[in-house]
Amino acid sequence: MVLSDGKNKFQNNEFSFWEWSAPVLQTHEEVMAKIKELKLQGRVIKGFYSVGMGYNWTDDNIGEAIYNTIKRMVKENLITSKGPFPFLPEGVYISRYAEIDEPFLIEFEDGDILGIDYSEGSCVRMELNTIPKDIKFGTNRRTFHPNVLFGSLIGKEIVAIEVTTSTELDKFTWSHGLDIGEQDAYITKLSLVCKKGRDWEREKLELTSWYDYGMVAVTDYEGEPLKIHAPDIKEVVAGFIDEETLNHQDDFSFDD
Repeated sequence: MVLSDGKNKFQNNEFSFWEWSAPVLQTHEEVMAKIKELKLQGRVIKGFYSVGMGYNWTDDNIGEAIYNTIKRMVKENLITSKGPFPFLPEGVYISRYAEIDEPFLIEFEDGDILGIDYSEGSCVRMELNTIPKDIKFGTNRRTFHPNVLFGSLIGKEIVAIEVTTSTELDKFTWSHGLDIGEQDAYITKLSLVCKKGRDWEREKLELTSWYDYGMVAVTDYEGEPLKIHAPDIKEVVAGFIDEETLNHQDDFSFDD
């Protein structure tokens, strides 16, 4: 565990990594102890906030995801290769996830707000009511609406928390000057298992790290990413990408 001297006094209401008071948890035991301390199980999700940007929710990265999906569909004869295609074409689906490098906030119906940062290998930070939901931004400005992207989890109860580990420490970057000693196991995934209504209708909010970025995704109970229909992406990025960009036509080449 790496303790922080931060007092949560964010200058100009802008997030600072080491001004945040949450400790850096680096072992399975530390994370489980924190989960128990915060009493997350049984809480109901009211909404989500992202301190910084979602790197995959810019026009270039959305376009790349759409292109790769159409290319696969053409190869599998699921769609014609004739274009042009709308930027957000009907019948095309991409995964519901966000690539971030700042904390992700979850507001509960009881009013508490959980801040989670998992953007470095086996280094999880989480604390209640220490980052305001109206905080401006961190390194970069926001690019998406998490309440739209992860909307299927709103109103659902957290019924379990899964902490996955591995004997290998993968893609550790020493970001923010962090270090980690040799351990028997390293954290690889944190999953909030949620349900609403019938017990078998469960979904997960999964958090993983990738180099010094974090990945937040909504999956089914088996861990398969849920998809968003391309035209619905307009709601995810409303106000961040202009309408002209979202409505233009693309000519794609699939010669290879």
